[in-house]
Amino acid sequence: MDGRARARAVAGHRGAGERPQETGEALRVARERLEQAPALVPVYRHRYIPAEPPDAGNPVLSVHQSDIVVYGPDLATYLEAEFDSRSAAQAGATPRHIAVWSDLMI
Repeated sequence: MDGRARARAVAGHRGAGERPQETGEALRVARERLEQAPALVPVYRHRYIPAEPPDAGNPVLSVHQSDIVVYGPDLATYLEAEFDSRSAAQAGATPRHIAVWSDLMI
């Protein structure tokens, strides 16, 4: 997926309203949405944890190009799943909603 397609995808995800068809408008909307998103703190490879809210319990996200997937509902569950051969899905917990990022998840 090229940058223009990615911008249209971000601009048109849940909660963003109607997807802009014009590339320039899609880029503007995507930049606006991403400016509102909490910073992501690297954990391991392409796994990140949102910096906000600054409380325990934020989900660990896998971010690769335009794919954003929850890898664990919290850091402890993620670490156990990633390094103890269990999948995060087996943990069964629902991850906390994170502004913008939750709307972009697959």
